[in-house]
Formats: sequence, structure tokens, C-alpha cells
Amino acid sequence: MMARILLLVLFCSPSLLGGCASKYVEPANVFQTTTGTSGRTLECTSKAADGSCNVKKCTQSTEGMSEYGVPYDCASYAAACVEGGQSWSGTKEGGKCTRVL
Repeated sequence: MMARILLLVLFCSPSLLGGCASKYVEPANVFQTTTGTSGRTLECTSKAADGSCNVKKCTQSTEGMSEYGVPYDCASYAAACVEGGQSWSGTKEGGKCTRVL
């Protein structure tokens, strides 16, 4: 048992932590509220009458988090927005995803 714990500690040491952490995946619904770790800021800037988000603004972080597999810019969010059939306006540094009604 102790050998297994020791192996886990060795393989998940801070220098190798990236290999133990799961890769960040964008949610299928880009307008849902997320609770995961991200280096960027996602903010709903326009809501529908029922409270759902119609426009979500993405702002790139000033802190790098790529070594942890977490996006700091908006590139993957923009791709998920377009792949989800929504409209993206902006760059990888920042922009808005608008729900196509």
C-alpha cells in the first residue's frame, strides 16, 4: 500500500503535475455557468427574459495558466462558440459569443 502511495506521489510531483491533471474541455453549452478553473473571464452581458444568457463576453487573463492545461485566452471558447452554432465576434484576446436565435 505504501509503495502505491509513494509511486503516486512520485508521478504526481509538482514538476510532473500536468501529466496527472485532466485536460480542460470547453462545455458543450457555451452559455452555461461554469465553476471550473479558468485563466480568462467569462461574463454574461445580455440576458433573455427567462434569465438565460444571450451574450457572453470573454476576456483574456493577464496571468498564464497554460502549464496547468487551463486556457488563459479566448481561443478555445471562440471555437466552442462557433462549433455550437453560435456567433463569435472578436479575437483570441477577447470577444463576445452571441446566441443565434
